[in-house]
Amino acid sequence: MGIASKPSLEDCVKRKWDVYVVYEEETKDIVDHYPFGKTSSETSSNARNSKYGPLTHNFASWDRYLFILDQHEKHVAQLAEIETRL
Repeated sequence: MGIASKPSLEDCVKRKWDVYVVYEEETKDIVDHYPFGKTSSETSSNARNSKYGPLTHNFASWDRYLFILDQHEKHVAQLAEIETRL
């Protein structure tokens, strides 16, 4: 009897599947992913928020996550630039 394993995030993206990720809100690091699993990712995000504190984790589709990550990286770069000017 084998245990079913989920495909890696890279495989899901490569196959162009709808994939949802759960990520840490502060760092935007991915902590889990779910192929075709919007409800599963939402449930996982809520469970992590209950365990680690409110608003510590969030979920998004892969495309939306890439946009959020890009905006976060731009913001961090702007903060670093402002800090160097001071």
